[in-house]
Amino acid sequence: MRWKLALGALALIVVVAGGYFALRPGPAARPAAAEQSADSSGSAAAPGPAPADPGGRAGMAAASASASPAAVCGTKANVPGGRDPAGGCFPGPDNTGVPAGVKLTRYTGPCSITKAGTVISAKQVTCDLEIRAANVTIEKSQVDGTVNGAGAAFTITDSVINASPDGIRQTTGVGESNFTLRRVEVLGGNRGVYCASNCTIADSWVHGQRIKDDWHASAVRMGERTTVTHSSIVCDAPIQPDPEGSCSGSLTGYGDFGPIRDNTIRGNLFMATPTAAYCAYGGSTKGKPYSGQTARIVFDNNVFQKGTGSVSCAIYGPVGDWDPAAPGGVWTNNRFDNGAVIPNKAS
Repeated sequence: MRWKLALGALALIVVVAGGYFALRPGPAARPAAAEQSADSSGSAAAPGPAPADPGGRAGMAAASASASPAAVCGTKANVPGGRDPAGGCFPGPDNTGVPAGVKLTRYTGPCSITKAGTVISAKQVTCDLEIRAANVTIEKSQVDGTVNGAGAAFTITDSVINASPDGIRQTTGVGESNFTLRRVEVLGGNRGVYCASNCTIADSWVHGQRIKDDWHASAVRMGERTTVTHSSIVCDAPIQPDPEGSCSGSLTGYGDFGPIRDNTIRGNLFMATPTAAYCAYGGSTKGKPYSGQTARIVFDNNVFQKGTGSVSCAIYGPVGDWDPAAPGGVWTNNRFDNGAVIPNKAS
């Protein structure tokens, strides 16, 4: 149980009568929908990259406002939950996950969702959810397990996804196509989120991977038509005795299974990851089956923590395998947290 006091706002997490009652700054709770109910408001999402926005300021400011309606941030800037350059708050512990005043009750529905329009609201889920129907919504819930859709569209908002609540587990928290995450905290597993195609991650916090032996870890892996906006992203898996086991990067994207293309990475916070090669990958990794087909990758108005000593966010720098000459590539106003501009150059 932890109390937080910030400008008169009180946060409390307390377990009562088998339910989970969360009281912390956030949007007002909405009426809970019945689990497994057909609800036409459960919206599917298969968006492509965000539209062009010179400088990215408008989109960044809008995302910032949506993540922190009261704009009450921590005392530090450029940290999860702290101030962002647009005047709002980066996603963190107080503006992602289950909102204030929501009491969670035990989920008793199926773990394989086969009914279109299903809404899971204000539930404590203790299994891996397989999404096998269209327009599924998970909201204001805690999932102790993974959420995976085999092409079926789903949306998760104001929720926590803990991929490995009972220990170390080699798995992905959320995947792998046609989904939207908003104000979601994703932790656990060796990878937080994998988007093979058609995904939006907004106002979310991805962190807390857990690995062992020679496992590789990342926060988000992008494929094609991946949009990541105003999110706090870090691969912070602990260092392993096996030198092969480590963070690859907070954001990865390799042309193993298809081209890396049509991805927009805008207004995000990349935490320093001193044990990774890079904090983010640009999609032009050589020697892959689809290496020559990278196209239309946008990095716009992102903040990369510099880190300490000789580290520049990661061992070799903030971004690797970035090709400025790739078709449609955009690199605009990406900076370290000390304000220094990160140049648009091959890496």
